[in-house]
Amino acid sequence: MEYVPVVSREGFVAAALHDLVVVPESPYGILPYVSYVVGSGRQLYIAYYIEKHGLWRDLFLRITGLSGSSREELKQVMLEYVLSELKELDVFMWDRLKDMLSDLSERVGELYENIKDNIIGYIRKVYGFKEFFGKVYVIYGFNPLPRRTYGSMLYYDNDKTIISLYVNDVLKPREVIDLMLHEILHGLIRLNNIEMQSDIEELVIDLSCPEGYLSKIIGLSDKVKVDYVKERFREHSRLIELIAEYFEEKKYEKSTIFEWLAEK
Repeated sequence: MEYVPVVSREGFVAAALHDLVVVPESPYGILPYVSYVVGSGRQLYIAYYIEKHGLWRDLFLRITGLSGSSREELKQVMLEYVLSELKELDVFMWDRLKDMLSDLSERVGELYENIKDNIIGYIRKVYGFKEFFGKVYVIYGFNPLPRRTYGSMLYYDNDKTIISLYVNDVLKPREVIDLMLHEILHGLIRLNNIEMQSDIEELVIDLSCPEGYLSKIIGLSDKVKVDYVKERFREHSRLIELIAEYFEEKKYEKSTIFEWLAEK
């Protein structure tokens, strides 16, 4: 899985607008019309326009420099309009943020190259995935909360995935890779046609990384910090116990996590 970093203002803004519309916990989900008239109208209108016309796929392919954008003339016109609007949206201190994100993305790339084979080996062993992405495009955005990390999976197909990571220079490269793996796992589950309830998928991945059981065995985290996961998914306490047992007793040496859970 080749790592391809993307640092651009348009990419950051587009990824953030995507989460504004798509993520269920988005603060704009409550009384969005109020936000529209008190200062966020331009951003919300662009997000509405992209969502209405189904432009997310073509937009992210264009931002990452990939071919495959629609050849429909009308869609191309709409896409050009969106890109022109994204360029006009202000991102406070972007020049400084761009340098910071570029430096961090390079250091992430250096570490990732050194541990990539180890990562893929453990992912294959734990989850039994047979298919992997050839390339992972990472759109970098700035997160103003020093010790919090956020990310999203924006697009995937048989060859590649595009994800976003909202980070800052307080984070170490290994912490960024840890977050990156969380989003990659979501994509790999879909790529390998593994079906499960959305809350169970989120539980399995949250317990894996960041700062989860997979993080520790790969060497991305010194400790497993999953108390917030246990609190969030209290109704699945038995499943949490089984997943902990799977990793702590190194059951992955003999079976995948899905095989282990099916047996139980």
